[in-house]
Amino acid sequence: MASISKENYNHEEHLFNTLDSLDIAFVRISDEGIILTINRTFNKIFGYDPEKNLIGTKALDYWQNSEERNKFREILYKNGIVKKFIAPVKKVDGEKIFLQMNIKLNKNSNGKVISSEGTFIDVTERIEIEQKLKESEEKFRSLYNNAEVGLFQTRVSDGKMLASNQKCAEMGGYGDVDQFLKDYVVSEHYVDPTVRTTMINKIKKEGVVKNYEAEITDRHGIHHWRSYSAIFYPEKGLIEGVLIDISERKEAEQKLKESENKLRQQNIELKKLDKTKNDFIINVSHELKTPMISISGYIDYILMKYRKQLKLEILEDLEIVQRNINRLEVLMNQFLEVLIIDEKKLTLNKGMENVSKIINNCIDELSYLINAKNLEIILNFDPKIILDVDPERIFTVFTNLISNAIKFTPEYGWIEISTKMTENQYIFEIKDNGIGLSQNDIKRLFKKFERIKSPILSSDIKFKDSGTGLGLYIVKGIIKAHEGEIRAYSKGENQGSTFVFDIPI
Repeated sequence: MASISKENYNHEEHLFNTLDSLDIAFVRISDEGIILTINRTFNKIFGYDPEKNLIGTKALDYWQNSEERNKFREILYKNGIVKKFIAPVKKVDGEKIFLQMNIKLNKNSNGKVISSEGTFIDVTERIEIEQKLKESEEKFRSLYNNAEVGLFQTRVSDGKMLASNQKCAEMGGYGDVDQFLKDYVVSEHYVDPTVRTTMINKIKKEGVVKNYEAEITDRHGIHHWRSYSAIFYPEKGLIEGVLIDISERKEAEQKLKESENKLRQQNIELKKLDKTKNDFIINVSHELKTPMISISGYIDYILMKYRKQLKLEILEDLEIVQRNINRLEVLMNQFLEVLIIDEKKLTLNKGMENVSKIINNCIDELSYLINAKNLEIILNFDPKIILDVDPERIFTVFTNLISNAIKFTPEYGWIEISTKMTENQYIFEIKDNGIGLSQNDIKRLFKKFERIKSPILSSDIKFKDSGTGLGLYIVKGIIKAHEGEIRAYSKGENQGSTFVFDIPI
């Protein structure tokens, strides 16, 4: 008997060592629920010191709740064995873990239960993963069923719907998904069947389609626009994808298209009217020029021939008339220039010209205004700048920019005209210490009919030049025709202004 007991002991020790190496716990429990035998892994799983003796403790103390224990005992005593039974238990520190148990009953020769024994493993990590997976599946199912886009699976061969969420069924005109899957065959609902054929060919070739648009009908025959994005599974002959209702967008696009066509037609009509208006203004301007030239000529003749015979009052009146005729001629020329610029018909009579000389001529012509305000003119440029320009147009540019500087610079101020040559252009700069510009002024400067500020007048200037707001617009058009650009800078009001433009070499 002793040798048999020793042999059994050695066998059991070997078994325990094997189970310990596999993190499998062994337990033998009396029918009264007292622990009789355990291995070291039992202690490890329940969080006890490996050397602590748990023999004689109650198995009931390890269960998390009595309901699970009663269920376990019921199965065990009914079948004599329990396999892969998973139940929550508690560790020594109260932490909840899950065990998977394989336990059988031991009976004596009379058939009386004397004990139960078996193994168990810690499956807490697996249970937690399964729980998270279950929660994830539930979330996915909820998202799938409650998504605001249609989700579907359909057969390529005949267009039969195999799977769908609620939104997709509603798009088909159904309230019930099962009924939708039973009745609806998408291939029968394309307004233009060739659109589906094209889509099927594309998805078979590329394996995927994105934002493919098609007009289809629902069960009631109502037309809707849908956008498909789907993947093709050739081995199964299936398409899975997303369906979006774009009917409102398509309707808006159609209205926009109709509006664009209407606006395009109106624009054509407006251009015709604008051309008619421009032609009329040009014709009227030319018609007015003839009598104006005649009037101006007669006044010049009278002033030249009868100056000594006329009273001072009459001479002054005639000079006022002459100035206003000249001013009217300038205005008419400006309007004509604007029309030509607007219609992009500005032509240049270019040649290699001395721009320095043009600047000096311009200053000479404006000298009476310069002297009236005692302005200092600072010239800082090469005396012979030769460029390919239209001399009359460039003269107009400098006249406008310098006269503006004169108008908006106070008495005893200064105006500087300078140039700088780069590799491919000449840069011209007209700078003053006048009343300056705000950033809002600069944004408006080169637009038609924009008058930013009132000029600063001298007591020696007898009339106020109200201006038309066209000068800088014309300047920009002329410089652009020369393939150059103009811009303005100022640090703010009462801090002067700088106008810079460039002309290609």
